[in-house]
Amino acid sequence: MTAGAWRAAAQVAFSLVLTTMLGGCVMFERAPMALSCDPDLVGRWLPLPAEGQQDTPLGPDDYADVQPGCRALLSDAASGQSPRFNALGFRDGGHRYLAFGRQDLDSLFRAMPEPPHSADLAPEAVFLTRYRIQDDVLEVALPNLVQVLGEMADLTVAADPAQPTVRMFEGTPDQLLALLRQHPDLFDDFDRAAKVLRMRRAPAADADAP
Repeated sequence: MTAGAWRAAAQVAFSLVLTTMLGGCVMFERAPMALSCDPDLVGRWLPLPAEGQQDTPLGPDDYADVQPGCRALLSDAASGQSPRFNALGFRDGGHRYLAFGRQDLDSLFRAMPEPPHSADLAPEAVFLTRYRIQDDVLEVALPNLVQVLGEMADLTVAADPAQPTVRMFEGTPDQLLALLRQHPDLFDDFDRAAKVLRMRRAPAADADAP
């Protein structure tokens, strides 16, 4: 993915992390587990630069605000847009995931010049990201498209015939959970800093600001 495509992806993601659809995307037919709110996400998050990137993917005046219950807002100062969405997810062992459904995608992509056609996706389809929180730093990893479109291509189907690079993993929740466990390399490695969106938790005074 080019630097520009990654920057666009990061502006949508965490919320935040969705515009891999600009150059390809990996969907799941449904969430592998029941979704809930991770209380560790509640608060305001400010963008951090990633090693290997000259600029932060989000601007210095941007932020993500996650309320109790994980209703979230992404403030994009450059566009003046503040899409709202659900930052719900699940845990499996030591891994934590965010799952974005069609309504969340619609909200996050609304400001794009040519938004993806989420209406063509399966009704329960979700876009997954893997994340971790260490020392008040949130890191969000996208699916590894090289892996998915290469070695794992036979495990996916076209989610939308009009968008051939939008791939989908099909199956029951148990089957999709087993897929995640069998393929830990399905998501980018947190240690590959240039590929991971990073944000820090805002101090309490900043988090209370409008």
